[in-house]
Amino acid sequence: MIQSPVSVYINWASYDELSDAVELTEALAMRQLSELLRLREAGVRFDYYLMDAFWYQPDGAYRTWRRPHWPDGPDRWLETCLAHGVKPGLWMSGN
Repeated sequence: MIQSPVSVYINWASYDELSDAVELTEALAMRQLSELLRLREAGVRFDYYLMDAFWYQPDGAYRTWRRPHWPDGPDRWLETCLAHGVKPGLWMSGN
């Protein structure tokens, strides 16, 4: 059985808090997700949306979403991903 490769969208290119001071916000992530869905409708394959760094509260040990950037947490983003068959993923540091 031949399996197709997996396609992953990683949102780091839309922000970079380390160099250009563009912060990851819910609004930015939802805008990126909207564009991903538009591209899927045009035939581009995306299986996953990987939320890269800075989604988390620095003192939250990867259990708390960053406020005020995600005032209601990740629910809207997660629900939209799942409603459209996009598997959500989260970046976490292993070091």
